[in-house]
Amino acid sequence: MKKHKEFDSPWTVIATALSLAVVIAFFIIIGEVYTIYTGEGELKMDTTGQVGDFIGGVVGTTITGVSVILLYNTFIDQRTFSRTQTKYLEKNEIAQKDQQFQTTFFQLISSHTSLKQSILFNTKERLTWWTEEEVEPYRTISGIEFFEFAKWDFYRLYQPEGQIMPPISIRQDNVLEHVLPNPSTNHTINQPIERIKSKYKKFFDTYHPYLGHYFRNIYYILKHVDNHFEQDVALAQTDKDNIEQKYKFYTGTLQSQLSSAELFLLFYNGLCFSKMKQLIIKYDMLKNLAVEDLADSERHTTLYQGIALKTRHSIIHGIN
Repeated sequence: MKKHKEFDSPWTVIATALSLAVVIAFFIIIGEVYTIYTGEGELKMDTTGQVGDFIGGVVGTTITGVSVILLYNTFIDQRTFSRTQTKYLEKNEIAQKDQQFQTTFFQLISSHTSLKQSILFNTKERLTWWTEEEVEPYRTISGIEFFEFAKWDFYRLYQPEGQIMPPISIRQDNVLEHVLPNPSTNHTINQPIERIKSKYKKFFDTYHPYLGHYFRNIYYILKHVDNHFEQDVALAQTDKDNIEQKYKFYTGTLQSQLSSAELFLLFYNGLCFSKMKQLIIKYDMLKNLAVEDLADSERHTTLYQGIALKTRHSIIHGIN
């Protein structure tokens, strides 16, 4: 913040120079026009009275005018200083809010990483398995391995009967019927949204204890970013593009923490929960999900309006 100086205004200099000029002119005029000393050690009282009237009527008025100028200048300087101080405080408040946002955001990212690692899933809870597989011993999995396992469980569950080889077996029990609406299961592969909702309901019934908290946490992080984005846009009212880039950096940071399997599951979760879908689209959270990774790469690529999914080749080589 610029330090305030008392005599940095041109009006102060002009007023001071004018005051000195009036004083000097006064003494010159007095010396030439009036003789107030008799030379005998006495003053001419009638002359000094005239001089006093001159001072009161002319010089006093001039000095008063100069004082008004100085007073006005002081007021302007104080107002300028007050505005500068207000802007400084506003910038400082914005900087503090940004710092608080960043601290909270990275704490949420850290908590999210810990949450993923804390998931423990027993493979006996799986929904599907290949009929030609050898029965493997049940085991407990966590972290990235869990998400890969869940991805393939949903992938197999989604495939139409008779169109996946070898055939699969599907567990028939449902545990949490109330979690999602119960759409009809009689949807063909050419009705992708309804088919996805139907299949994801059964999937989520089983995986809700493991993925429910996980997806709520992602939603909360995105909502935290979105709230601050909207506040910044409302305050700035301009330069929205730069603000968008600023907050896409944060959502990009979140996305970089997600594996391909997690992006796959986020894709289908968003299609079943509209609030999540809106944030996924707004912050382009699926830009690193390859078309080939979808359960149906032909029919699912256009299900997120505004997001153009890329091929695995394009992602690897950075092709837009």
